[in-house]
This record gives sequence, C-alpha cells and structure tokens, in this order.
Amino acid sequence: MSPRSRPIHRSLRARSRGLQSPTRAKYFWIARDLRTSLAHTITANLGIFHFSGTDPAYVAIDVLLQGTGGVGHPVFPQEAGIRTLVEGFSTDPTRGIDVYAIDIDCNGVQSQRHPVLGGQLPVDPGPPTGAVKGRWRFRPAGGNFLPPAMIIGAQVSGGVKAIGNPTLNILTDQYQAPEFDFIFAENLGVGNPPVTYNFRDIPFLIDGIGPWRPRQYPLKVLPRIETGSRIRSSDN
Repeated sequence: MSPRSRPIHRSLRARSRGLQSPTRAKYFWIARDLRTSLAHTITANLGIFHFSGTDPAYVAIDVLLQGTGGVGHPVFPQEAGIRTLVEGFSTDPTRGIDVYAIDIDCNGVQSQRHPVLGGQLPVDPGPPTGAVKGRWRFRPAGGNFLPPAMIIGAQVSGGVKAIGNPTLNILTDQYQAPEFDFIFAENLGVGNPPVTYNFRDIPFLIDGIGPWRPRQYPLKVLPRIETGSRIRSSDN
C-alpha cells in the first residue's frame, strides 16, 4: 500500500427522500491521494417504505442458499442436500412475496420456473406485532426444489413491473440474484469417507448457459515454475 493510499473510516450524515431525519451512513475508503478518494463499501442502517399497496415497490434478496440434492449410496452413505433458504426485504410490508427460480437452457434462454418456490410469503409488519419491518423469509421445512438454479428471483405478489432503469433494463417490484452458495451431500457419520460433489445434478454446469463468447483477451505464457512446466492464464 502506497503512502498516499491508506484505509480510513468516515461517517456521513445523508438525507434520503421520504426520510424524516438524517441517517448516518458509513464510508470505508480504500484509496486516497492528493486528488481523489474511492469508496469501497457503503453501509447505511435505514429503512425505506412507501405507501401500502401502491407501485412501484422494491424488493431485495439478502440471504440465498440452495441444496443440490444427491442420492444415497450403500457404499458411501450420505445425507442429500435439499435445504433451500431465501430471505430479503420489501418496501411494502402489506403485500406478500413470491420466490421463484429462473432456468437457463443451453441456448441462453431464460424462463421463470413454475410453480414458484414459495408464493405469498408474509412480510414482517414490524413492531409491535412483528420483529423487523419489511423482512420476508422463505424457510421451507421440506420439499423438492430441484434442480438447483443459477438465478433466484423474488417479486411483490400482484405487483405491476415497470422499467426502473432503462439503461440496465431493471424492473421494479422484483429482484433477481445469482446463486453463489450451494449445499452438497454430507456424510451421515463422523469420520466416514467424504462423499463426492454431485455437479452432474446442476443443469447449467452440464448443459451450459448459451453460446461460447470469443475471448476478449489473448492467453499469455507465464514464466517457468520450479517443475519446469508452463501454465497459461487470462490477462487481468
């Protein structure tokens, strides 16, 4: 880290439309020189809500976890990973949330899976009858939600979608997020041989998600390593 680039921690009082009082937001700066400062992470402890039952409404996914299934084997006893968890927030606590999977075929065509994973999920109304206003949770006790999807979406039940950002084609009343955390099969007994990952049950790994895109950067040959072999990697 250069002498002119050092972590600093600052706070900023920010006002947002619809908020009655200033809310403190924290800025974590990762770079600083004589002319510019770059913000890495912005964290604000605030809630934004709109008039009940009206559009546009906004929803976000905060927690996302999917099981990949798996089949028990007499030689390698295992517990299939079928647990699924989706949590998030909504700006309209009076309307439910639908959670759904998005399937992508080998041509890259996306389609919403039916039926939805969870429909009309209640949104926490907040105190005094609730806990955290705007929070919704999809925590099924059981069920088959396979195959695992690359993208999971959440939408306001009965909401009317509208283009909120024409440049990025972002719609209101819904939120879609890529899945990064999958649960694979686990050992039934402590100390048992590890079970293999069932990547074959994940469609987008087996079938792909569309035509191969040409490389934008050429491969380069890295210097020889101790073994005397050569490896190749993409330019960064």
